[in-house]
Amino acid sequence: MKHFLFPLLGFLFIGFHANGQDSLETTVAKSGDGIFSLLRKHGINPASYYAEFLALNQENIKNGSELYIGREYLLPDAPDSFKNMGRLIKVPENTESSIFEKELAKLNSKSNTLKNAVYYLISENDGENNMFIEDITMNLAKELLVNGARVYIIKQSQDGSEEDHTSSDMEAQTETDHKESQLLANAQNYVDVINKRYLRHSKKYQRILVVRSNGSTSSRNLDVSIFHHDKSEEGQKFAENIQSVFRDNGIKSRSVENLADVFEDKNNLFLATNTLVPITIVEMGDFKSNQNQKKISVRSDKQALAKWLTNGLFKDYADLEIEE
Repeated sequence: MKHFLFPLLGFLFIGFHANGQDSLETTVAKSGDGIFSLLRKHGINPASYYAEFLALNQENIKNGSELYIGREYLLPDAPDSFKNMGRLIKVPENTESSIFEKELAKLNSKSNTLKNAVYYLISENDGENNMFIEDITMNLAKELLVNGARVYIIKQSQDGSEEDHTSSDMEAQTETDHKESQLLANAQNYVDVINKRYLRHSKKYQRILVVRSNGSTSSRNLDVSIFHHDKSEEGQKFAENIQSVFRDNGIKSRSVENLADVFEDKNNLFLATNTLVPITIVEMGDFKSNQNQKKISVRSDKQALAKWLTNGLFKDYADLEIEE
């Protein structure tokens, strides 16, 4: 029996190993590719997975470390790759892909400062420059990723759900009613996506940040308003940490000193009360039409705005660690 058992265990081990390899992603080496560049092209840290790559592909390695052009190579299973850590989710379809599919090779790890942090980023445009807010959100996501955070960007599909309405539906609703209904549907989609992932990462620090344009973003200076839910202490602290960075970088003669404002819009309240994660909303634009809105005036610079948001998020995370 002993003589039979050892060959059987060996056979099972080989089987499990083969099945594991079958589930791994593959790639084809192109001219100029080395192990380092090939791994980085897929968002994998070469310093962490170089040895594993060699072990997986030992039969297709020449001179100890060189690749054969045109041959297929197995990629290590890397849960901490930029491809896995940065995910773009489109709603309402709930399709998921890498945020930086074509830019993975350009991402370089800076630190693991945010290794226990999960961020849900939502960008919304209600102004004339749709790319302005999206570019800020993408730059923010990049900075969070290279410092060890897990990042989800949640985005409305270009198709939207407006096409689900028949012409008779549209006739039965005013344009305002339809817009309100759509905003509420969007908020429900966000709730579903975020709460599902919150449970997956329940032991980690998690925050929602909505970056939204409100009016023109093309002027030399922008007004920034920051909102939180008045029943969430963590959300309020999150908002105040972001605001403190913007206040330090604001145009002093036009910046207010009072605290971040609370949600009043019913769709914002729905999102805040139904998600399991603290939320802050940052609005940017020309708010001259609403003189009662609390705002900080800053220069209109996408790179700077992304940097200030990043610093605010770092500040909130650092404050939490100090308290613990």
